[in-house]
Amino acid sequence: MRLLEHVTKIILYFQYLFLFFLIENCCVFVPTLFFIYSILFILTLFYNYSIMNIFNCYFCDDYVGLSEFVCDDCYALLPWNYYCCEACALPQMMGSCVGGLCSRCLLSKSNVILKSAFLYEDPVVQIVRAMKYNSRLEFADFIAKSILNYVLTSPGFICPDFFVPVPIHKKRLRQRGFNQALEVAKVLGDILNVPVDYSSCLKVKHTKPQVNCSKLARVSNVAGSFIVTGNLKGARVVIVDDVVTTGSTVNLLAKVLYERGAKSVVSWTFARRVI
Repeated sequence: MRLLEHVTKIILYFQYLFLFFLIENCCVFVPTLFFIYSILFILTLFYNYSIMNIFNCYFCDDYVGLSEFVCDDCYALLPWNYYCCEACALPQMMGSCVGGLCSRCLLSKSNVILKSAFLYEDPVVQIVRAMKYNSRLEFADFIAKSILNYVLTSPGFICPDFFVPVPIHKKRLRQRGFNQALEVAKVLGDILNVPVDYSSCLKVKHTKPQVNCSKLARVSNVAGSFIVTGNLKGARVVIVDDVVTTGSTVNLLAKVLYERGAKSVVSWTFARRVI
């Protein structure tokens, strides 16, 4: 984003330089010079308008600057998942958890601890869909930083040895052109200086989209989907994804990672969907 700010300043600089040249040579080829300057001015206006859209808050359209995506007021109003179970990340009534765990997690142990920054509600839904279905890859930076802001203030934060983005099947990758989980993991890896392992974990089973599937259908849908070829002995692994619903995908992936020697597996996601 800062590169765009520099480009804008350079264009404005050349525009003023050309205007000075036009004034100094007003007696020579005035119509031609004026025509060139007019074209440059119009192009600059269009360019600045398109760039300024990036500078504005995604929700309220207030100016936020190049390094931001959402203004402070809108950011605070997002549906943060603060009051939740520390294991499954499902929202809970304040004070209802025992030792940070909900009643369900007290009775049954999951393969993976879930950390989800937001509840899957508007306007978070808009961001997820825009990135996944409209190829708005620039949202990966905001998603990753929001996840990091959340997990850094959550109990038991431990910096991982590896980030493992939830893989997608090669057929889905050809259709979409990218893996949104990988794009987010790359940003997280850059910030924390943690490697992203995107090659040793593969999805070998092409599954149907799970958006409208029941919990039971989701479990059977992803069964046998993942293989891990790398050696993760003693590694602390964080699985990265955009949304978690029933946890069937990350639980299955965590099981495979443990089989390959992982010491601990935690899942970081942008949003927690409740069904």
